[in-house]
Amino acid sequence: MYRLMVQQEARPWGTLAHRRASFARNPRVSVISHFFNAERYFVEAIESVLAQEFEDFELLLVDDGATDASSAIAQEYASAHPNRVCYIHHPGRENRGISASRNLGLSAARGEIVGFIDADDRWRPNKLGDQVTLFDEHPDASAVCGAVNYWASWSGGRDRVYRTGHAQDRKVYPPNALLAWYPLGNCASPSMSDIMFRREAALKVGGFDESFARGYTEYPFLTKFYLTEIIYVSSDIWSDYRQHDESCMAELTRQGSDKLVRARFLDSLEDRLARTSHEHHISVHLALERARRRSTQRTFKDRLNPALERLRGLVRERRS
Repeated sequence: MYRLMVQQEARPWGTLAHRRASFARNPRVSVISHFFNAERYFVEAIESVLAQEFEDFELLLVDDGATDASSAIAQEYASAHPNRVCYIHHPGRENRGISASRNLGLSAARGEIVGFIDADDRWRPNKLGDQVTLFDEHPDASAVCGAVNYWASWSGGRDRVYRTGHAQDRKVYPPNALLAWYPLGNCASPSMSDIMFRREAALKVGGFDESFARGYTEYPFLTKFYLTEIIYVSSDIWSDYRQHDESCMAELTRQGSDKLVRARFLDSLEDRLARTSHEHHISVHLALERARRRSTQRTFKDRLNPALERLRGLVRERRS
């Protein structure tokens, strides 16, 4: 069992059983927010959850070994809201990565429905209420997601709204999301800070692949989900996905390792599909091959551009 620490009146609780005994009943929704050195944005993310019009939820703050003030922030919220907010960490407060932290949150979640919010994002007040209503209206749907606002106006930029998937305000049946949505297709994939899942379905597909600690952390999980589960896609906007240069993907892109991580993900997906028997085998493998070709083409283009730039420089030198 994972060790849990919950702060109440400066007294830590050491076990999951102790925490559960303090609640009269299970909440309808569990909200999971993993964090690592997130002090700059974390309060705004937490407050956006606590401001939800729908109130039947718990908030699990999962510490991934933070070394800044964000751990103290999480414990202060757990102390101030002991019947709603829980502070959780890995044994020894180790840094185990995004996927392991999301799995830790799933292991502690008690709600029928689970949602995730990254520590730098923000929810709109009607998010939980609207999505729970859609779960009730579509009992065969295992997930609900909407459009996402790529939020740049917080720092003076211009916001952009992306519609998730290839069709909105309807259910998407497997394997259509896998074929049409990124990372195999060209349509926008849902933000992890927006999409919500039935907890039973999230556990059934095996949770998050902890070998992907940074970058592409959600896609091994989502592609398993796309292959077997029904997803309701709304055109409503419930979340603001903060755009900034400190994000995990921005860092991977600066390092030039984002394409390597993508290639590793495609390899792992191919291996997993080879071990899985399903009725959509041929169409999924064709989509995987197309995605691999696109990835290879982009990598070749990236390698070619510096050579072209050097050639242009030589031409300019000779002309001068």
